[in-house]
Amino acid sequence: MGMGLCLPLTLLIWFVRRCFYVLQQPQWAAVVSLVYSVLLIGGSFFLHTYRIENTFFWWGIYGLSSLTGLIIFARIPEMRRKVFVSPDFEWKRMVSDQWDYGRWIVLAAFLNFSASQIQIFVVASFLGLESAGVFRAIQNFMLPMFQILAAVSTLALPSITFEFGLGNYQVMKRKSLQITLLLVGLALGYELVLFLFGADLEVLLYGGRYSNHVWLIPWIGLVPLISAMETGYSLILRSLQKPVFYIIDKAVAALVVD
Repeated sequence: MGMGLCLPLTLLIWFVRRCFYVLQQPQWAAVVSLVYSVLLIGGSFFLHTYRIENTFFWWGIYGLSSLTGLIIFARIPEMRRKVFVSPDFEWKRMVSDQWDYGRWIVLAAFLNFSASQIQIFVVASFLGLESAGVFRAIQNFMLPMFQILAAVSTLALPSITFEFGLGNYQVMKRKSLQITLLLVGLALGYELVLFLFGADLEVLLYGGRYSNHVWLIPWIGLVPLISAMETGYSLILRSLQKPVFYIIDKAVAALVVD
């Protein structure tokens, strides 16, 4: 129940934050994200300090943090002027465009889940819940790099789409290549950190409870590295306004994983 009440607010703040990327003003997105993060971390420490273990209240922290971020978002003058007050905005066209494009992206999201998360259920089915927990714990070491991949991709997508609208296809290719090289470099550095300090990180995060599985940490770090290699191509596919190609990409990935 707590998740059901708070998840819409969390998803909404993720959505409205991208408005700043479209306006090429990521600094406001950083402000909203900072408020959201401070409240989320502060609320978590509060519940932990007073030993409040009811998961409903933990989900409530998510909802409260998201709601506060949304209130701040609505009060930013730049957004009120350019988004909320626009008499020429064509709502019917917007809904039509969202349906034509978004229905394919929803399908791609399910395929992406099959390609990236189904392993946990497979491990739980064949090896038990304890093994699935170990697998998920080791997976956490690659999440920071995946967050970086997602953040850079979200920031770069409006820029590449803008170039597509202008017909600057060579600029699109150049930007996607630059983004790919940047992310591959970051992923290589991250993989090096996992290779050299994986055991130390496991002790820091889990207190040695998964010491028998630290050899998996460098291998799990290869996943975001491979993902970084295809990020530029994925951004181009999403910018071409032909989501069927994006669906094919995710379908092939899901088929291989399954």
